[in-house]
Amino acid sequence: MKQARISHLRASHLQVSHLQVSVVVDNWVAQRDFRGEHGLAFCIEKDGKSFLFDTGQSIEIFTHNAAALGMDFTALEGVFLSHGHYDHTGGLPAVAGGRQGLPVYLHPRVWQEKYAAGEERPRYIGLPWQREELEQKGMVFFSSPKPVEPAPGLMLSGEIPFSTDFAGRPQGFLLKQKEGFRDDHILDEQALFIKGPQGLVVLLGCGHRGVVNTLRQAVKLTGERVQAVIGGMHLEESSPETIAATAGYLRETGVALVAPLHCTGPEAVFTLREILGQRLKPAGAGTIFEF
Repeated sequence: MKQARISHLRASHLQVSHLQVSVVVDNWVAQRDFRGEHGLAFCIEKDGKSFLFDTGQSIEIFTHNAAALGMDFTALEGVFLSHGHYDHTGGLPAVAGGRQGLPVYLHPRVWQEKYAAGEERPRYIGLPWQREELEQKGMVFFSSPKPVEPAPGLMLSGEIPFSTDFAGRPQGFLLKQKEGFRDDHILDEQALFIKGPQGLVVLLGCGHRGVVNTLRQAVKLTGERVQAVIGGMHLEESSPETIAATAGYLRETGVALVAPLHCTGPEAVFTLREILGQRLKPAGAGTIFEF
């Protein structure tokens, strides 16, 4: 596996003049021609170039919704993986067949054997594909735990440190190792930071490392104000206090657009709407954001 190109970015490196973010896969649909599943995928189009952030859970839903959006896999410049769970990586083979040498950017821990704790026994929730079979289809993997600039205007966060006292470590996730299972703090989780015309757009896969922790990392790395936060926020099992603190941070820091998707949870969405008002934008598969 190749090492990713790492860049310590200045804000000037991130500027883009046009940005469109389309929700390809989500638990919910926003348009009639789309299908939903427990998963997430985005298509990012900026200045005539296309990228993917995650690929949903299944090839069927991912390819159906991609076709509804008019996506052309052969035109993709790259794929970014938020973390190594099945509901974000299931559509990879469909993309792999589109173009030889397609670069895929990820954290090296993506390939670990990941499980969810269960009442009877742990359940596998890691990648449903082997690296070798994807490489045979033409994918080239670039791996780094550090911030990476895969293209001008785009930055992957790298590992996200815990910097709050209310966003705890991920619970109920396990890694399978030779000596048995141990807690998985999902170090491979990374977000995508995009400098749009009016500020930073942050895309979240699941937000396992904490929404506020992720946004603090975005500001630290780029020096930019966050304009929009879109994606899974993993608040469905969080305490009311954690949800309220997250919403309060979004309000106090002036984030103009918040679109909770995937694993955010209905109660969390309700609280976010109460605190953020019109800043919260309902979204689902088929939603297109223009910046």
